[in-house]
Amino acid sequence: MNKIAYEILSNEIDKLYPPIYVMSPGQTIDDHLKYIETFIESCGWKVEDYMQEYIHRGVKDLLPPDLQKQN
Repeated sequence: MNKIAYEILSNEIDKLYPPIYVMSPGQTIDDHLKYIETFIESCGWKVEDYMQEYIHRGVKDLLPPDLQKQN
């Protein structure tokens, strides 16, 4: 299975985090997070790999520009 590009996947995942009051009646946060996990996996990623990339890119964005080039 091919992986969806991180940039596309992360944008779509951001759209899956609605305010708590938008969730369906009876739906729990855990149910919703399981849905997101399944979505990530259906896009060809392991959740752990996606999270590592998410953290790596987030930390990289916090670095000064000269250090960003090293990673």
